[in-house]
Amino acid sequence: MIGAFAASLRRYSPLWMVASIALGLAVPQLAAILRGWVVPISVVMVPLSVMRIDMGELGRAFRPAWRVTAAAFVVLVVLPILTGIVGLILGLPGWLITGLVLIAAAPPLSSSAAFAILLRIDPARVTAVSLMATAAAPATMWLVTKALPGFGQGIDATALILRLAIFIGGAFAAAFVVRRILGKERIDRAAPAIDSTTIFLVMCIGVGVMHEIGQTLRADPLLWLALFGATWLLSVLSCASAVGLFWRGSREAALATGVVAAVKNIALMVAAIAPVVEPRVLLVVMTAQLPIFFAPLVLRPVFQRISATAPAASKSPR
Repeated sequence: MIGAFAASLRRYSPLWMVASIALGLAVPQLAAILRGWVVPISVVMVPLSVMRIDMGELGRAFRPAWRVTAAAFVVLVVLPILTGIVGLILGLPGWLITGLVLIAAAPPLSSSAAFAILLRIDPARVTAVSLMATAAAPATMWLVTKALPGFGQGIDATALILRLAIFIGGAFAAAFVVRRILGKERIDRAAPAIDSTTIFLVMCIGVGVMHEIGQTLRADPLLWLALFGATWLLSVLSCASAVGLFWRGSREAALATGVVAAVKNIALMVAAIAPVVEPRVLLVVMTAQLPIFFAPLVLRPVFQRISATAPAASKSPR
């Protein structure tokens, strides 16, 4: 039964992810229990995902290096600054702008390569941009806080940057040690089990984050729907902007950058910001989990249509 359940998790992961959201809303007692585990699970998931990366194969995906660097810079610096500027122009509350900028500046999801496979685009390109962006996230977060005057209402930016650096540095160190101890062959053999475990942990986070979201939804549904709409719009526009900026080069690279821009490691951000932000900012960031859970179902047909209509000359060889 366990083997069949694990296989089902891998095969139908987009549906299981959406189901976890429904479960969290339907059973608030379970959401309350798992809420206390969101941060520990988020911390564990980072090295678990990074551990699956083959550094040798990844090196080939970094060529050309300028394109990967440019993509990471756009995702981590350009889009968050644009988000803050648009929020200021629209006159949004400071706490909401802070939450949206934190979402835009978050490092990409460690398992974004899995999303790339679900979306049927090159996972190596996605992983290359994701890895560089994750490693650079603490430094770029500092750049964003300096570039946006007034950014940071309800947040201790210095504490956030330090916590983010510790989590990311610790994750890479732990992943390196585990790969050295177990070896590539053992990890490759365990890949299905690791992937199933990752999906299950993502589901647990999905149920847990619905505790605060469910409380807000029941107490002030209009407020939560507004936050959900804002985070969803941010995800869509970030993806579209990233694809548009790199469209005239390699379309595969453009789609990979779009995935990295849309699928952020919100669980890691929740773990990093929980003790250093006010509750309203935390709620905004938590709400940004939902677009990610729906991303495979929404983006897959769109990306497939783009890939099918792209001229052969515009596609880069893998």
